[in-house]
Amino acid sequence: MGQPSNDRRAPRIELSPASAASAAPAPAREAGQVALRALMRLEAAIRKVGTVAELNALVANEARGLLRARQIFVIDCEAGGARVVTISGLPTVERGAPLIQEIERGLKRLGDEEGLARRHEFRLAGLVTEESAGFVAYPLQDMLWLPFKADGARPPGGLLAARENPWGEGDIGVGEHLADAMGYARRALTAAPARVRRFRPGRWTLVAMALGLAALTFIPVPMTVLAPLEVVPREPFVVATSLDGIVESIPVEPNQRVVQGEVVALLVGVELRNKLEVAEREVQVAAAKLQKATQLAFVDVRGRHDMALMQAELDLRIAERDYARDQLERTALRAGRAGIAVYGDRRDIVGRPVAVGDRLMEIADPDAVEVQVDIPVGDALVVRPGARAKLFLDSDPLRAVDATIVRADYKARARDGANLAYRAVGRLADTAGVAPRLGLRGTAQVYGEAVPLWFYLFRRPISVLRQWAGL
Repeated sequence: MGQPSNDRRAPRIELSPASAASAAPAPAREAGQVALRALMRLEAAIRKVGTVAELNALVANEARGLLRARQIFVIDCEAGGARVVTISGLPTVERGAPLIQEIERGLKRLGDEEGLARRHEFRLAGLVTEESAGFVAYPLQDMLWLPFKADGARPPGGLLAARENPWGEGDIGVGEHLADAMGYARRALTAAPARVRRFRPGRWTLVAMALGLAALTFIPVPMTVLAPLEVVPREPFVVATSLDGIVESIPVEPNQRVVQGEVVALLVGVELRNKLEVAEREVQVAAAKLQKATQLAFVDVRGRHDMALMQAELDLRIAERDYARDQLERTALRAGRAGIAVYGDRRDIVGRPVAVGDRLMEIADPDAVEVQVDIPVGDALVVRPGARAKLFLDSDPLRAVDATIVRADYKARARDGANLAYRAVGRLADTAGVAPRLGLRGTAQVYGEAVPLWFYLFRRPISVLRQWAGL
């Protein structure tokens, strides 16, 4: 019998790939997971950008940590060359910077020699010319060109990453994946929206459409015009001066209610008061002369002749006194009706010299109002008595008030400076018992006669063309 062998071998254990991965050092595994999560977050951010400029800035600044690059340039190749559009860490690209110009010339030379449709690993010193040999001192010499995926032979652009040491396979793989994601996002942002199937009508369809449009231009529509408006009193009582003088005072405030006969303005009456006093003295003198002539008439025939003369002189003096009293009373201007006093600033009136007929204020009924509409000369064709209008007051622009044009001027006058306009007056419709306040302004839409649609649309261009051509 054979003796039992004392050679005992240890059992062979084979590790599966999963077990081998789990046997990897824990710090390296955690670093890989962190890098994977960072790449996924960057891809999620790429999908949310709205413009190509935001996409370029995002990748140029956020991909440096993933690629372990010191600087990233975003290159645009759609213009026929290589153009730097974004640089990591910089808000803008200085087109005149020597480094930018040399990188663009170097990539163009690389594309002409080997093409830019595939990735390239090179050193910047290998692309510089004798004139730009100073760029050999640029610290980031190791370059990695990562093109965006394209349908043709020339890519629309790419990423140019730079650092001090050569590139490893791991960083190159991450960079290619990131370039593919950015290229897809770039195409999605720059692609034109999908068009609906193009409608290609036939010849008879085009003719029918043209005839239909021509028929629509003959639809009658009312002419309209927009013009400024102001709420004014209807048939106000005008307080005007009846003699020359100077305004002494205005006893009433603007928009104050007054009663009929109330004093609303006073003129300076010192001179007229003195004339009245002199006239009264002259009446007394004439009366005394008449009394003396009457007493003399009883004893002398000559006194009878003087008595008639003295009587005429007394009548003349009385008439002069009454005229002076009437003139003095006219210095107090009174309200001819009850209402509110409508005028501007009191300081503009007091102390001002006035002549006969000068207007000082108006006494208006606040419940009896109308509107004045200044229609430009170019739109005067819609001004007709009886025309319908809609009023939009600035104090209540959401509610329109109906009105009717009752009269309009036949002569244009300067309104609000040097602009010529026709003054039209409109009467308000039912305002639910509440009349607009005096002085309110707004915009009136005045409706005129019905005209064809083509005339409504092309009236102004035809008028301008006729004036320009002299037809």
